[in-house]
Amino acid sequence: MSREVLVVGYAKLPQETAARALYGTLAVGAIVQVGEHTVVDAWTTLATPQTNAWVSTRLIGTNLLTAPDAFIDEIQTNYWGGARAAICQAFRDMVRRYHDNLESERTAQPR
Repeated sequence: MSREVLVVGYAKLPQETAARALYGTLAVGAIVQVGEHTVVDAWTTLATPQTNAWVSTRLIGTNLLTAPDAFIDEIQTNYWGGARAAICQAFRDMVRRYHDNLESERTAQPR
């Protein structure tokens, strides 16, 4: 089994969303298989279980190195809720954190 890591990205939520009243900030998290850079499990702090499941289902299978734009395109096209921009921003933050940590590990390893 390939090594798995947990990575989370964050974004501010718009005023009109239910999740803002609960959390203030949106978190998008994923368990990623490092060997393939692929999301194997995902979740959000969106307010309803249905919305969390819808977003998470679309995130699973995403390759964070080669195909992160597919998830953004899916959200931009098919998510019509008030948190659309926050979901995209939290996802971008998550991808950035994943890349940064991979790079830190690579440069820390002896040659």
